[in-house]
Amino acid sequence: MSRAIPAHLISARARPKTLTDQILAALADWGETRYRVAKNSGLNEPQLCRFAAGQGLSLPALDALVEIEQAEPTPDSPALGAFVDAWKAGWQDVKPTSQLVYGRCRKWLVACFGEDRPIDSITEGDADEWAAFLRSKLGENTARKIASVAKQVFKHAVRKRLIASNSFTDLSAAVSSYHTSFV
Repeated sequence: MSRAIPAHLISARARPKTLTDQILAALADWGETRYRVAKNSGLNEPQLCRFAAGQGLSLPALDALVEIEQAEPTPDSPALGAFVDAWKAGWQDVKPTSQLVYGRCRKWLVACFGEDRPIDSITEGDADEWAAFLRSKLGENTARKIASVAKQVFKHAVRKRLIASNSFTDLSAAVSSYHTSFV
């Protein structure tokens, strides 16, 4: 024999939420101002305020809100100098000569791109220009060794999900053993 559960014992959580309830909850939890949400979604602020007051929105306006809610927030990209410093600090257990090469890599990255440049703004073309810049200032093998460290630094940024791809992947980093000075 089963008994019916009294209506006053059924919590509000048992009822399915409407799309409007879900969007309003997301707006409240989002942590952005209504102005910022309106700007990012393409809605005007009065429309968003009417929606939040329960007066409803058109379907295109709802679609814009759903798109902006589903988009993953993009973290602020760290500055190049600070990121390389943090990466280098994680490698204190390597030989002193390796630390020197890491420091040289930082020096040449900052010399070309600047200390405050966001790492996600460095493209493959920028990496190619940087490699040419290195070759104009240093010997071929030295430039390749420094490029190999830059590849490691940006691989770390990919693994930390700070950038989508490693801009330095295609750079030649193999050090050649053929010395023309001995021929």
